[in-house]
Amino acid sequence: MKRFIFIILILSIIVSCGKKEEEENQKNIVGTWVGISQTISNCTDDSNNSNEELDCTESGCITYTFDAEGIYISNVTIQSETFGEQGTYAVKDETITFCQEDDEDLICISGSYDVSSNSLIITTTDEETGCTTQLIFDRATQEQEEEEEAA
Repeated sequence: MKRFIFIILILSIIVSCGKKEEEENQKNIVGTWVGISQTISNCTDDSNNSNEELDCTESGCITYTFDAEGIYISNVTIQSETFGEQGTYAVKDETITFCQEDDEDLICISGSYDVSSNSLIITTTDEETGCTTQLIFDRATQEQEEEEEAA
């Protein structure tokens, strides 16, 4: 009986720690992130594979902003033209899921993510093209966050 109680206690601690870690990851991702690198690999068509360093300038930048309520906003600036999207996100274990409405349909994409205090890595795979995209972000500085809010 003591052994059974001990096993239940250990399992309770493991489940509790896992839930606490998930909540902590949600908190760690909150904020604005600036893209510093993008790698596209394993594409069915090799000409789609690429690896590039990203700079955030007026003519080009990728940012993602995550809030504590599960909303994300992404902005991509290419040749001084900015495109944005907004949707919801959820994190569980090492998986992040982005969802957005498209003509009344809910479209969701999942991938892996790894977040530390100052860096975020998101990796997704497109089932149609086979392409694996890895985006690496740095946490935005206060100045960058203020510029993002003003845009």
